[in-house]
Amino acid sequence: MLIPGLEAIDMGWHSILHCQDTLSITLPHLSLKGTFLAQQVSDTNVIGQMQDAFNNFIASGQVWALIIGFVIGYVVRGLTAS
Repeated sequence: MLIPGLEAIDMGWHSILHCQDTLSITLPHLSLKGTFLAQQVSDTNVIGQMQDAFNNFIASGQVWALIIGFVIGYVVRGLTAS
């Protein structure tokens, strides 16, 4: 039995694997496995960053857009639900 869309998934993986094979042949001196492991973090105060983001969320008025969106979504759901 053939699952619809399976060909597209199979072709996608084939092209990704083909690209990786091409890179490994073309650029043998680069290691693609360890390239993205190192990063430099300048501010490690995660809780402080979350507080700043929440305060900006409140101060910019985005909280009102969120509340209005919930209310409108609830009303539309109530009108369309059977």
